[in-house]
Amino acid sequence: MSFQSIVRDFYNSRLNYDNVATISRATTLVNFFPPKSGDSVLDLATGTGNVAFRAGEIVGPTGKVIGLDIAEELLRIAQAKKAAGIWNNVDFRVSDVCQEVFSLGSIDAAYCSFAIMLIDDIDGFLTRISAGLSEGGFFAFTSASTSSYLNNEIAQAGALSGVTIPPVNERFGDPERIAQRLRESGMDVEEIHELQLGRFIELEDAKAKWDGKFWIHTEQTLEGLPESIARTMKIDFDKIVAAKARDGFVWFEEKVYFVKSVKAG
Repeated sequence: MSFQSIVRDFYNSRLNYDNVATISRATTLVNFFPPKSGDSVLDLATGTGNVAFRAGEIVGPTGKVIGLDIAEELLRIAQAKKAAGIWNNVDFRVSDVCQEVFSLGSIDAAYCSFAIMLIDDIDGFLTRISAGLSEGGFFAFTSASTSSYLNNEIAQAGALSGVTIPPVNERFGDPERIAQRLRESGMDVEEIHELQLGRFIELEDAKAKWDGKFWIHTEQTLEGLPESIARTMKIDFDKIVAAKARDGFVWFEEKVYFVKSVKAG
């Protein structure tokens, strides 16, 4: 199964995707880097449309927002939201943004909320985005630190079984990596905001963050891993997390980078 098929199936199963955290992260991205009235906007990997609807409020009736996503089930939720309101300037369609070709100079603002780490051909994707930006246009996205979401603890558990589990946000896990990736594709960081959204969670909730069977990285999904190894990694993960607990709570890191990029030069 291709990586993008794994991504599609994973997100198609997340029918409870919308919650306070996911909606807040999406709208915060747009609020940090808002489009202008009348702009043409793309929301890449739109999911349930949270970025698209916030951008639609700002661009107004003379603007246009198109949300693209590979996950049909999440798009059905987005379409239901649209039908429940007055959103004549927001549309959605099924698309693999990894393959999407953008018309030259057609994009005033493009967004990608918590999905850039899931794009396999990232250099090609960024190059196409750069070519599609209009004069003065920008591409804004979010990523998280490599240590967020217990990635280090998961990697440690994998290593004990001889399995390499790279951080989900490996390619965009800090400001230096973000700037380097963008430069390689002809883009520059114009602005970046770092927010610590981490919190202490109960030990059992921390253990439940990973089942030992699944990972979503372009080079490692754990597909085909023997059940015995998955069980062992899960046991080791629980032990590693438990060792970090204090008074029954574990720090759950979520350091998020909100990035605005433009064409270099």
